[in-house]
Amino acid sequence: MKNKQLISGQRYQIQSLLQVGTPKKKIAELIGTSVSSVYREISRNKGKRSYRAASAQELCDIRKERYSRKRKLTGDMERHIRDKLTVEQWSPQQILGQAKLQGIPMLHLLS
Repeated sequence: MKNKQLISGQRYQIQSLLQVGTPKKKIAELIGTSVSSVYREISRNKGKRSYRAASAQELCDIRKERYSRKRKLTGDMERHIRDKLTVEQWSPQQILGQAKLQGIPMLHLLS
């Protein structure tokens, strides 16, 4: 089986099949993907009570949007990070938190 991203219809199939107690191995066969993809999909997108296709699709769309933008370390970012790490001896988490508070664009490679 070739691994590829799940589409909305497959997510609804997963939800329906889980509701009737279908084993994950059988779900993978029925939607044409690997068992590990089904497990990963469920674990990444499971809510407080159970897997919901609509919320899983929404989370997927959010992730796609977040990672579709080009991420590049600019000279300003690098200088800011180096200054905070070496001079002020901040942790990467402190640098990222301060950047968020001040609206400074920052790569999220630190966390």
